Amino acid sequence: MKAVSIKTHIDGKHKKTSSHIKYQLPSYIVEKYPMFVEFLEHYYIWMEREGSPLGDSYRLPEYLDIDKTRDDFLEFFLDEYMPNIPNEVLVDKRLLIKHIVDFYSAKGTEKSFRFLFRILFNKEIEFEYPASQILRASDGIWVKETFIKIAFLEKDYLLNGRKLFGTTSGATGYVDSVFKENEQITNVKIKGINGVFLPSEAVETRDDMDKITSYVSGQVRTIEVLHGGFGYEVGETIVLDDSSFYEVSNIVVNSVDINGTILSIEIQNTGSGYINTYTKSNVNLKGAVLKVYVGGVYYDTGKFVTEQGKLNSICKLQDGKVYQEFSYIIKSDLPLKQYIDYVMNIVHPAGIHFSSVTLLNDVPHQTNISSGDVYYDIEFTNPWITIDDLERQNPNQSLLFYLNKLLNSFIYRIYIKTFECEITQSL
Repeated sequence: MKAVSIKTHIDGKHKKTSSHIKYQLPSYIVEKYPMFVEFLEHYYIWMEREGSPLGDSYRLPEYLDIDKTRDDFLEFFLDEYMPNIPNEVLVDKRLLIKHIVDFYSAKGTEKSFRFLFRILFNKEIEFEYPASQILRASDGIWVKETFIKIAFLEKDYLLNGRKLFGTTSGATGYVDSVFKENEQITNVKIKGINGVFLPSEAVETRDDMDKITSYVSGQVRTIEVLHGGFGYEVGETIVLDDSSFYEVSNIVVNSVDINGTILSIEIQNTGSGYINTYTKSNVNLKGAVLKVYVGGVYYDTGKFVTEQGKLNSICKLQDGKVYQEFSYIIKSDLPLKQYIDYVMNIVHPAGIHFSSVTLLNDVPHQTNISSGDVYYDIEFTNPWITIDDLERQNPNQSLLFYLNKLLNSFIYRIYIKTFECEITQSL
């Protein structure tokens, strides 16, 4: 906040009354009573000092500037611009007032919460959003990754993030990552693929960076069982070594019927250097006939990259309170009652459910529980238990003591002998 320019009677010639005293008195007084005149001048000089009514009236425009105002005037700025924030903040109050608009503009965001905890408690906090843990049907993220193999590049890392073009097929794709498979082949993970890269075709980059060229090495893409043969076992290895390639492909029998007839095949290694699709007969001398499809691109079988959508200990059923779409949890080592009013009155967004987890980090950590320690899982809600509350209870105190005090349900983990706890508090 800059000083506001105000034109009033306290500016200009009316400032510093002490310097005009002798011009305001009759001339005979000035001549006959010089000590009286000097007394009046010094009196007004004393009246014009900072902190006196007259002196402060002279400085009112300066006091509108947060950088120049008196310390005892700061409380009025605080009451005007930060009515809900306590005066006992741990930062420069003048600097805080100058930037408080930025704080209000970010109200309700993680940034505003973190800022509030820093200026009030000098503490960092963590956030958790229960909506990410709600069990939903078909909520898992299924990913099928795409790979091509190209002739070995000495500086293959230069491909990362760049777009590859197939000169024959016209296929394109962005390089997600690369790794050396062997001394002849570099394996390239492709994203955003458009079209199909062909075996043995040239690939190149076409951007403003140093141009990179190579060619696609054919690999085993899929296997079709034309005849299952007899006597095969699950897990039996089949080596596709019909020609001398850079690296032969290994496949295994994935399932068989009661006669050992192959029903399905699993590709363990796609190999490299293959050129054309071909048929392999009398596999392992047991009569099976397989058709080996060769291509420039290999699509893996896919996998879930998260545990969402599965029945497990991570996913929770929606309860309309904590585990819902509009809910958040603050994790802090401060007790809830120390900051709850500040959060609710200053930064909490309306219509959102708030919960907290108190992390008792200063309790001695114990990783191994001896037979003498007892571990309890108790369910509470809205607890106001702090470290002091727990320390006042000796190890022989019945856990029913806590149950009698608390009403609803949330999770507590308490080691009776070590007082190591994770306390979840909820409104």
